[in-house]
Amino acid sequence: MIQVFEEEECDYASNTINRTYPRGLDTEVLSVETLRGADQKATSPADREHVTRYVRKRAEQFRLCPVTDEADRSDLRWTVDKEADLKLVRRIFEALGEQAMEADYEDVLAVLEERPEWTDINRQAEQKNAK
Repeated sequence: MIQVFEEEECDYASNTINRTYPRGLDTEVLSVETLRGADQKATSPADREHVTRYVRKRAEQFRLCPVTDEADRSDLRWTVDKEADLKLVRRIFEALGEQAMEADYEDVLAVLEERPEWTDINRQAEQKNAK
């Protein structure tokens, strides 16, 4: 994310502009200048609460850089907001065993590719959206 941000001279880079990564791996990078500008100009409570919302809604004013994965895995949910999310994460940790704390994105994908039925555990969990 930082590499794209720097190489493309973005005001804001994120893997949520065009979502392809699992929910829970959301990452955003913005410049200090962009953050200060949003702070000075954002007036709505939602824009004040959700820091990057102001920037994302003004693509004509800011250079937005989407970061995407090779494959669309946006149907996966790796966040822990609901009980079902926690159940899935616990299973993944258990499957990874001693390697769990050092596991990366590819390691977790491998676990779920071996057990595709696990992705149904939290599929029905609703994501809270910024208003």
